[in-house]
Amino acid sequence: MKKNKHIMVAMIVAPILAIISYFATDYAVSDQPIAAAEGESYALLARPNCRYESGECTLKNGDIELQLRIEFEQDSGRVLMAKSNQPLTGIRVALVNGEEAQEAVALERTASDGTIWMMPLSLHSQESNGLRVAFESSGRVFYASTDTAFFDYDTIFPRGEW
Repeated sequence: MKKNKHIMVAMIVAPILAIISYFATDYAVSDQPIAAAEGESYALLARPNCRYESGECTLKNGDIELQLRIEFEQDSGRVLMAKSNQPLTGIRVALVNGEEAQEAVALERTASDGTIWMMPLSLHSQESNGLRVAFESSGRVFYASTDTAFFDYDTIFPRGEW
């Protein structure tokens, strides 16, 4: 087997061709990213932590990311906190119970740069099983819909700070 030149060349060339074809196929088939246009609306992807009792939910699309978290405060009870990696003009949230959505409520800005927002949650929030979020950043509107399983924080690990 070592004396046959054709087999030796094939054993060297085949893995190289396989690697080249892997990257060439990815380049030919994959979608090219498109910059978000002003005045358009875009859906956000709910990350896996939204499906579990993690206490946090991360929504993401491209370079914009919104983290939702439930906090417990002495005065107002449960509070929904929203933190973005970019300044937001405004953010609205609606809780969903079955197919019926409550009226959307605007969150209050807590950081002067518009990256942290908050809203006290009512007692009805425990009955809701869905959450709809919409916000505006730099003239672009982003929206998402996710489960409210993350409202409960059920883990032994300490929660990180923002």
